[in-house]
Amino acid sequence: MIDESVLKLGLTLMTVAIIAGVLYVGLAQYDFDFMRVITPSVEMPRLGAPSFNFVSYVVEGYNPLTLQVFVKFQVDIEVEGSIPVTLVEFRGEAYCADHGVKLGDFYLTSNVTINGSGRYEFPIAISLTPQGVDHVRRNHLVSSDGGDVVEVRVEVPEVKARLMVGSVNITIPASSGLVTTVRFTIPEEGFP
Repeated sequence: MIDESVLKLGLTLMTVAIIAGVLYVGLAQYDFDFMRVITPSVEMPRLGAPSFNFVSYVVEGYNPLTLQVFVKFQVDIEVEGSIPVTLVEFRGEAYCADHGVKLGDFYLTSNVTINGSGRYEFPIAISLTPQGVDHVRRNHLVSSDGGDVVEVRVEVPEVKARLMVGSVNITIPASSGLVTTVRFTIPEEGFP
């Protein structure tokens, strides 16, 4: 018969071997870095930078007394993740890129909530300056068979934006450097 002390020693050695084996396997998974084994790791969700693709715009109205033009832009947005983000402020100034004349200011007229990838509408009001209207009329208005056409290179030196993510208010640092050509036909009721 096996001596009781030998049995206890055998069971103790087997227990130590099992524990040592588990520790060895655990350490091997972390390249034998003990601190990585005992330090908790949390993987944050990836939120990639969104990509924007301009689709179209519609001029929804014009107020000749205030020189305001109301435009709705349609933009396709591709974004990773599904955290709802609400754009609550989007504003800046627009200049003629060729002559440096201030054309006016623009701003978002109502909040836009982005719930992931999709097509979104951004309602923008453009407050034209009298000098901007006069400059466009004198330098960028061309008459053709299809009606009067405006074509102007617009520079937006800085855009300011503010977002809400849940109840957190985030001010985006001003971005800069947008230059684009704007071309449109004047409606039959004429240019302001």
